[in-house]
Parts: sequence; C-alpha cells; structure tokens
Amino acid sequence: MKIVVGTKLRRQESFMMSWIPGDDSRDGRLTAWIHPSIPLVLAFDSVEPIHVDAERVSRMMNSLNAHGELLIEDM
Repeated sequence: MKIVVGTKLRRQESFMMSWIPGDDSRDGRLTAWIHPSIPLVLAFDSVEPIHVDAERVSRMMNSLNAHGELLIEDM
C-alpha cells in the first residue's frame, strides 16, 4: 500500500482509498480522499521493512488507475 500511495502522490495524482475498519467500533467501511497537498503519515507495527510483492503492487496500481479508488482488502 505504501508503494502505491507514494507513487500516486509523487505523480501529483489524488484518489480515494477505502477499507473496512479493523476494530468492531463501527459497521461498513471508511473512505478517505488522498491528495498530494494533504499531509499523510503511515504508521507501521514493526521497524523492519516487509518483503514487497511486485505482482501485488502492480495489481493494486492497475485497479486504482482503472477505478480511481484504492480498495484495501485482505491486507
């Protein structure tokens, strides 16, 4: 997700990102408008970088470019 978001923002492209909340505090899903002029912080549970699955990143970018929305599912 970090690579996809970073790529879009470097290109000065805005988009929507949707996900289902991990906690049980609400039903449904959340959607955020992501824009290059809005500060964004990504937090990680570990200091160690994870392995990047290039095929998964490619699928996410293709889906985002086709639909204009990044759907975060089964992350």
